[in-house]
Amino acid sequence: MKRFPIRTLRAPLAGALALIASTALSTGIASACLPQPTPIIEGINWHYLSPDGGHLKLENGKVSGSDSCNLVFGNYTITRSPAGNVLTFGPIATTSRYCSQGQATQQAFTALFSRPNGYKVVTLPGGEQHLSLYLAGTKGVLSTNTMVFSNRNTHPEKQ
Repeated sequence: MKRFPIRTLRAPLAGALALIASTALSTGIASACLPQPTPIIEGINWHYLSPDGGHLKLENGKVSGSDSCNLVFGNYTITRSPAGNVLTFGPIATTSRYCSQGQATQQAFTALFSRPNGYKVVTLPGGEQHLSLYLAGTKGVLSTNTMVFSNRNTHPEKQ
């Protein structure tokens, strides 16, 4: 068996490690720079995850649904940017029924329609998706300004 001094192997070994590291680094940077897929939020019935219910459907620039008491309908726009996608509603119209319950949900929908909203979609095991709408610019931090919807109806009696 031929023996090589360690000094002889250092240069080729260092070169191979540098090549591996640079390939891994450049691949990571390249994939981070690729445009990320925009989550699909249109054409889906989104059900508000609250005891009072409520739902929205976004399709072709039109929104329709319910704030758990009144019907809502109007327009929306989606602005896509590297800093994050923004969903803006307006103008929005609602029916004006009196409901003794669900005022907190109605107020949450009113706030949602009056501001620009960032959004994220998370797919859970089993295929259920959650749409989080939050005050644009807050990077999706869960707060009292965040509304979470599901593509599965958790309140079929509240349609």
